[in-house]
Amino acid sequence: YNPGLQTGFYSTNILDTIRFSVQHAEEAADEVDTWLEEAYTQADMNYAAQQKYLVWDEALNRLLDEAQRVLPAAELAQLAAEQSAWTADTETAIEAAGKAYEGGSLYPLVVNSEAARLTEERVYQLYEQLK
Repeated sequence: YNPGLQTGFYSTNILDTIRFSVQHAEEAADEVDTWLEEAYTQADMNYAAQQKYLVWDEALNRLLDEAQRVLPAAELAQLAAEQSAWTADTETAIEAAGKAYEGGSLYPLVVNSEAARLTEERVYQLYEQLK
């Protein structure tokens, strides 16, 4: 790659790519945590919790995309099965977390906070697995 002419090709290391994705998510989640701490209304807190979930969901999707690019077929099939099980378990846990708040103004905050927490955990599990 010739940076002066911006021609040629370059390759990236998967570890660098996934490390960047996780680091970016951590920084964005920290920023959203600041919004959450400074929120004045329930609507603001609900919005911030949703944004935090979206940050971690995006990071998870990036890691899964990278896994598809580099993992052998057998490992990719195993990861797909693990991810499917994780998704089902997560949906059950999120539903359980919000059960007591259904119909209330806290429901989006509780559900999105649980989704963010579980998705963040999954990002770190997958990160360790791909390293």
